[in-house]
Amino acid sequence: MELEELRVRIDELDEQLRSLLAERMEISVQVGKYKKENNVAIFHPEREKEVLEKNVSKMEKLEFRSAYRDILRKIMETSRRIQGNIVFDKSDRHATLDLEALLEAGEPEQTERILGYQGIPGSYSQEALDLMMPGDEPRKNYPTFGKAVDALKAGEITDLILPIENSSTGGVKEVEHLIASEGLYISGELALPINHALLGVPTADIHQIKRVYSHNQALSQCAKFIEDRGYLAEPYYNTAMSAKKVLETNDPRIGAIASLQAAKLYGLSVLAENIGDNGTNYTRFVRVRRAPGIDKACNKISVRLSMAHEIGSLYRIIGIITESDLNMTRIESRPIFGKPWEYYFFIDFEGNLLEERVRKAMYRMMESSTHFDFLGNYKKGSSDGQGD
Repeated sequence: MELEELRVRIDELDEQLRSLLAERMEISVQVGKYKKENNVAIFHPEREKEVLEKNVSKMEKLEFRSAYRDILRKIMETSRRIQGNIVFDKSDRHATLDLEALLEAGEPEQTERILGYQGIPGSYSQEALDLMMPGDEPRKNYPTFGKAVDALKAGEITDLILPIENSSTGGVKEVEHLIASEGLYISGELALPINHALLGVPTADIHQIKRVYSHNQALSQCAKFIEDRGYLAEPYYNTAMSAKKVLETNDPRIGAIASLQAAKLYGLSVLAENIGDNGTNYTRFVRVRRAPGIDKACNKISVRLSMAHEIGSLYRIIGIITESDLNMTRIESRPIFGKPWEYYFFIDFEGNLLEERVRKAMYRMMESSTHFDFLGNYKKGSSDGQGD
């Protein structure tokens, strides 16, 4: 049969498929109306699994079964979306995500691990990396969060350490956005105790300091110390780079807020220690990868979602987490660019996607969301370097 004849046959089959899919979607509408009237849950994992396996087993050609499974899953996702729009009276599509496909996705093959962090030697990110992944594997550092993420996506590094949340000032917005928008996954975490210090050149005196450099987060965490002494706060790339700038400037009137490790590394004087406003200051660092890599040890899940701008939408999400007996450990909102007074919510809760109960809760959350990003399922961290 010639190529043109094969294409004609494909067009004929596509016509038949279009007609059959339209009929199936009409039935999904009827099912959605029934579920709304009778308060029936949209997602039934046991039935979907049974239908999936039954149909796939009927595919005689074994080499076609994987593709057929993917097609059926997509049809089922679409059916749930149609039903969700009816049940929750939504005109726009709700979020969908194939969790089973995520579980099947393994780690990308690597000949070796190359580790990365934002900043320069002496930064808190380097300290977190050394605690989470000790060893002699190659390490690379990058001046900005964006460049570090670009390197990870390009395969230049396999693992990236990023600060995502501080116990005093909350989430690091740029990092949260990059992980969610670039389709990356959290695979581990560590809560690192932060001891901010005021550093100066060896000849400096604390009373000479007029201006201090540091990352925005560190400046915010030491706001009272800075205000009480009348210093001018100057945001800079990160804490260690601020320390290096003080060294290079060699001006006794300029200080940096950074770590004791940075002071030692760059030969600076420690003019004051523990200057943070909060005496128990921690920063949560996460290890980020290109694939999720979920196993039985994973016990914490992070997501980003948005909901219809209507009464009760957030209540539904929290209700699903509560009804599913999941422990929510964090919720924080962020404005959605271009949509005034609408927000993304970053939510962490305990659970493992290998459990059907957890997957069912996730699907229900998607049905109540207009946008949904899965950020990772990983082992809950500690403050002693054993979080991975």
